Amino acid sequence: MVLILGLLIQIISLILVLRQTRSRWIAHTGVLFVIFCILYHGLTEIGNLVVSREGPFRWMVSDDDLEEWVLLVSFAIFLFSFIYSWKLKQLSSQNVAKMLPSYVPGIISWKLLMALTIPAYLVKTSGVQLGYWAAGLSNQFVIVSIILTSFTFLAEVGSAYVVPVIIVQALVVSLIGNRLTVGLTCIAVLSLLKRHQISITLRQIIFAVILVGLLSVVISTARVTVGREPFLCGDLRRRGTAMESGLMGVIEAAPLDESPLETFAFRLDGNCFGAFVHQRLAHTPCAGLRSFWNNVSMTVPRFLNPLKLERSAADINEETYMVIHYNLPPGLDYIHTTLGILYSYYGTTGLLITVIFMGWLFAIIDNWLLTNRSIFALLVGSGLTICVISIEAGVAIYPNTFRGILTLWLLLVVISNVRQSISKRPKELFPNKQRRLSLRGFR
Repeated sequence: MVLILGLLIQIISLILVLRQTRSRWIAHTGVLFVIFCILYHGLTEIGNLVVSREGPFRWMVSDDDLEEWVLLVSFAIFLFSFIYSWKLKQLSSQNVAKMLPSYVPGIISWKLLMALTIPAYLVKTSGVQLGYWAAGLSNQFVIVSIILTSFTFLAEVGSAYVVPVIIVQALVVSLIGNRLTVGLTCIAVLSLLKRHQISITLRQIIFAVILVGLLSVVISTARVTVGREPFLCGDLRRRGTAMESGLMGVIEAAPLDESPLETFAFRLDGNCFGAFVHQRLAHTPCAGLRSFWNNVSMTVPRFLNPLKLERSAADINEETYMVIHYNLPPGLDYIHTTLGILYSYYGTTGLLITVIFMGWLFAIIDNWLLTNRSIFALLVGSGLTICVISIEAGVAIYPNTFRGILTLWLLLVVISNVRQSISKRPKELFPNKQRRLSLRGFR
């Protein structure tokens, strides 16, 4: 009964934000945050009730702790939705006249972005260890660069090409071998298009969801047939061969370790971590913000903080820190969602206060993103969308992503200034020579 009440609260939360944003829901990061919270904390709970067996470590936590956590996190989602909808309505009524009509093509060239994307993608999929700097820059730029390249191209050629671009992008990203990344890039591009008032249809959104689902099944089948190794350290040829094996496995109905429903229920189970923490808080003090500040310090470039990778595993990885602090069963692949990590900082009080602030802040940012067409706003919108969709990465994804966003923004500003300075140079670099040539032509 408690579980059903929690799921009902989540449904009400979704209705609140959808009623406020209506057909533009995908353009709002706050709505995407609510949707993905419900995906990890609500829909997967229904999936676990439907499947015939328990998840790999769900049996370790009691039903009472699990139900209490689901009820608490559902109320947190509701608080976020209520504050977000109220603030967004207040801001929207004030700024309707200021809303710009659409994206202005040419702010960023898709050709320039592609020139930046291809090297980062090749490094990411090369399977060669090219050192800390190359790997770090590639990881920071490749996803956001792919998203921005697709968006700026579609903004220039029109939304009629959405489906072909989404197909090509999804196939390219699938070679990275991460199911979440395939979905993330597709949703982020559609969100940017809608945010900049470039029309997309519900049919295109549904097509993207189906495509992401199919590629996710292919990647899962490839991991069963050939293992994870080609996606971890293989080159493009090996990755392509692995995807081909996965596709053939899907066509031939190769047996999987788990059914698609079990994969969904177990892989996106965001409630076990929170239930474990809820159980431990009865006799363990809150973890506080030490791991949060560790996340921030890890974003400092290595040349300014050369010893940052020599710290303990708990100081580098937030999940490891929480596992040690709360004495959770080690060696498990926890899905520590954003709300789960926020709960582990200061318990129930900290979680509820934080989601109220987040709802207020997300509404302000979304309103700003809808009324601003600068390069910086485009990058911030892309980064925030990535963070919201990557909910299972916890809180650490926010400073890590925006470090890359800030770096990319500075790089684009430098390139833009260089191009402007070149374009302002005199076209006649050799006026005397040109004059001689023109006189020679009259003789």
